[in-house]
Amino acid sequence: MAKIAQDFKEKEERDKENLRRQDALNEAIKLSKLQELSRINEILKQAIEGCKTGEIQAIEQVVKESKGVKIAFTKNCPLHIAAQYNQIPVLELLMKNNFNPYMKNQEGKLAVELAVDADQTAAIELLEDFMNELKAKEAINPERVLDIKDEPLIDTKSKKNSFNKRRSRNLI
Repeated sequence: MAKIAQDFKEKEERDKENLRRQDALNEAIKLSKLQELSRINEILKQAIEGCKTGEIQAIEQVVKESKGVKIAFTKNCPLHIAAQYNQIPVLELLMKNNFNPYMKNQEGKLAVELAVDADQTAAIELLEDFMNELKAKEAINPERVLDIKDEPLIDTKSKKNSFNKRRSRNLI
């Protein structure tokens, strides 16, 4: 009987030790996730600031560090911000690194639409060209592609915005 009690007590102690180890492992996992979230938050801050100011080195670092990290932007992604601030070198770098020009922000707008709203002609032209290239290569789902015609979104001579007139019928 003493042997059975001894075995039972040892099993209980092993179970308690296993629970302590599992708790320690869970805490380590939580800490690791918090550290990763902190790193992603820092990447986002750098991306936003770099896109506003045109700091190419900051954007290159962000692109490098964010490889393989899926980030859900709550408002505007770096492409939206760069388009809004007419940061052409930043837009070129982001497009070179496969940032999706068809991604919509929280308000349902594309980067090119923000550029139109901000009257950023150079950004509009660059994004239109890039979107047309993607469409031609069928690099993304054609169901989600803007039906961009040969006509520019903005008549640069008259500064009239034809995009808003076409937007509702051309977005799929």
